[in-house]
Amino acid sequence: MDEIRKNFHNDLESVRAEVIRLGASLTESIPRATAVLLSGDLEGADYLVQADDEFDGRSAELEVSCFEILALQAPVAADLRQIVAIIKIAGELERSADLVVNICKAARRIYGHDIDPMLRGVISKMSEQAQKLFLELGFNEFQKQFGNEKIIDKQRLIRACEILLSTGKNIEFWQKQPT
Repeated sequence: MDEIRKNFHNDLESVRAEVIRLGASLTESIPRATAVLLSGDLEGADYLVQADDEFDGRSAELEVSCFEILALQAPVAADLRQIVAIIKIAGELERSADLVVNICKAARRIYGHDIDPMLRGVISKMSEQAQKLFLELGFNEFQKQFGNEKIIDKQRLIRACEILLSTGKNIEFWQKQPT
């Protein structure tokens, strides 16, 4: 394999790994934000709000890296679809991270007020469901697809990630989709 193709594959692997790291980071922040909201932890809220700037920067750098690969390497077929999927996923991750910030800002606004026990349960359940969606479909499957393991049906996986990220449908919806 010539040097240019080696660089291309290294660049491709780098953006794959970064989108997985971003997804993992976001998935970890969901229960943290929920804990901040339910406990009224202002210090934790500030930490997550400040961490969003770094997340936004990493997401923007990932998109730039993808556009550089597109411009310099002109990938085709599966590689092109992967790059486009990574660009789309990076934007959705950034928006989801902004929603985590919104939760932290809400925690600041309601600081000092008690949250109804029933509402606490609903909030906890919503947090668990959000984290489950990212874990079950979005990034476990993406990591399998673009990591060392290969999944035969690449198109179905990419479409499932798009459905999840754009509609919030759960994994049962994805499993019912025709192949």
